[in-house]
Amino acid sequence: MTYLPLLINFLAAEVSILLFLIIVILIHRLILYFKVKFSRKRNAILSQFFLNLLEKNTPFDINNYPGKKSWKKLTLEIFEAFDRRLKGDEWVSLKNKACEVLLLDTARKWAKSIFWLKRNFAARVFAIYCLPIDEPLILKLMDDHKFLIRSPASLAAIHLESSHGVEKILHAISDEYGFAQFFYRDALLSGSTKVLEIMTQLATNPILHKTILDILGSKSWGKTILFLKNDLISSDPEIHYLALRALIRNLLPDSYPYFHAAATNENPKIRAVGIEGLSLFLGENPWEVLEKALQDPVWAVRVEAGKTLKSGGEKGLEILKRQENPIAKEAANYALVFG
Repeated sequence: MTYLPLLINFLAAEVSILLFLIIVILIHRLILYFKVKFSRKRNAILSQFFLNLLEKNTPFDINNYPGKKSWKKLTLEIFEAFDRRLKGDEWVSLKNKACEVLLLDTARKWAKSIFWLKRNFAARVFAIYCLPIDEPLILKLMDDHKFLIRSPASLAAIHLESSHGVEKILHAISDEYGFAQFFYRDALLSGSTKVLEIMTQLATNPILHKTILDILGSKSWGKTILFLKNDLISSDPEIHYLALRALIRNLLPDSYPYFHAAATNENPKIRAVGIEGLSLFLGENPWEVLEKALQDPVWAVRVEAGKTLKSGGEKGLEILKRQENPIAKEAANYALVFG
């Protein structure tokens, strides 16, 4: 019986703690509810404000701004959402002016913060809008230990067309793993012709050369890449292959001989990409080479030859249909059905 008061006190303490936790949870839910409600209301106000400016082609004026400078995070989120959906000079001009007034000073201050969320904010702002004087801050953010800071900072460097930034990204593709590599690669592919010029200058670095060739082969850049000529006769099979991939997307005036020679190369990867390149020059009558490739010992090369022939109209179809050799006929039938 002497333990009964102790047990009652213990039970009362547990009930009190439970009630306290319930009250805290309810208060937290209530605060969160009003926070989300106010955030949505502010989002609607700011979104409508910027949409009205766009519709009326009116420049940004801080005196007419319905928000507060303290709404930095929300303002950035709205700019990011708009930037994903909107293009054109009107939006870019409006965004740049608004960012410069509302966010840029804070981004420059927070770029040096010890708190990663503030550094992330700064990098995201720079990815939306930055000036040449921001390059040192951006380059520093690109070395941050958190990918969520390095990634938007890298986008900022590309938008700024920074030579040092592009070089850092190219090194990052080699040094980092997994999805980070694809992010950096896609970021470079979004770059301008100025970014292409920077990469062609950096291609003299043997450490970066193959990475640059791989990127050049993923996009038509709209400019002649002169250093490809040396790579197209390289004794390194990987460089030769990557150069041919780049040539398919960025043709030189004398591209055909390189593809014709590659179609009979001893390396099957090079043969396959050479045949793919020949599909761009069917007017040069590469039919004999393509028909012979239908008997190649490597299936991938035979299939590529079949696909190229099928794209060649009546002449290519006639070649595919007349095949008697078993392995050539198999590749031809595959191309006719699935190519």
